[in-house]
Amino acid sequence: MRTAVICCGWLLGCLLLGGCGGAEYEARLQRSKELYEYLQLLDQSLAMPAWNRADIGTALRVPLPFRQTMAAPVPEQDEDGNPLPIVDDPRQPHVLGVDLPGLVEAWQGELPGAPGELAEARLYICSNHQRYLNLGPNTPAPEEFLRDLEIALQAGFGVMVPEGESQTPADNVRYRHISPARSSNHSQYTTPRDFTAIRFVPSEPLGGQDVEGMYFGHQAGKVQVGIICLLPRNTGAQFRDRLNLALGTLIVSPEAPRPRKSQPGVPGGGGGGVSNPGF
Repeated sequence: MRTAVICCGWLLGCLLLGGCGGAEYEARLQRSKELYEYLQLLDQSLAMPAWNRADIGTALRVPLPFRQTMAAPVPEQDEDGNPLPIVDDPRQPHVLGVDLPGLVEAWQGELPGAPGELAEARLYICSNHQRYLNLGPNTPAPEEFLRDLEIALQAGFGVMVPEGESQTPADNVRYRHISPARSSNHSQYTTPRDFTAIRFVPSEPLGGQDVEGMYFGHQAGKVQVGIICLLPRNTGAQFRDRLNLALGTLIVSPEAPRPRKSQPGVPGGGGGGVSNPGF
């Protein structure tokens, strides 16, 4: 039996080598090996299953140790059955003293802080989806969402980010971040995503906590999404690499929802949500 298996394997190898040439076969084998290693890296670094909100056309494999989403409060409804704004959302980053606009989802976990200690970390996804649903003459503009989110983060961290983009990453400046990098081998397995990034580093601890913030803004069509991570200042490279891998899995449908009919000043429209986000 063993000999038969060996012979079958030898014959298969001969057929493969004869069909496409030894060098090409070796190249294909190497590409398959690299793809397998990339998929293994994703599974070791990112949570499964992927977070997927078909109602807003957004999905992401979040970086470990984040796994379980924080419970969202149930909004009250107006007389037309539309959800009212949530006044006090326990998921908001109270350490910043500001609310993140367009908060969609939040995760809580622990990351290495001071030597030998773990500290709380948070991951947030925000979107201008709700602004489109609520669109009216007195509502915030959906196209200004990422700008407003940056302003809220600047106020929370107590820093001022200068206008424009820096050519190189640095603290408290805006710069372009592409994940995965186009020069990376990973870019052959997934389409690189383009982000506006800011690393928020306050001049002193916030609420007694030595934290920093990573912000990544992304736009697909008219839809704007912000990913924010609050983490201990001493968090090492391992988690930051995981976060970068996670950014490369972001999926955002470019289809903006139509305003609700019941919103004042809205001439028609249809229900909210994205019926087919494409994933």
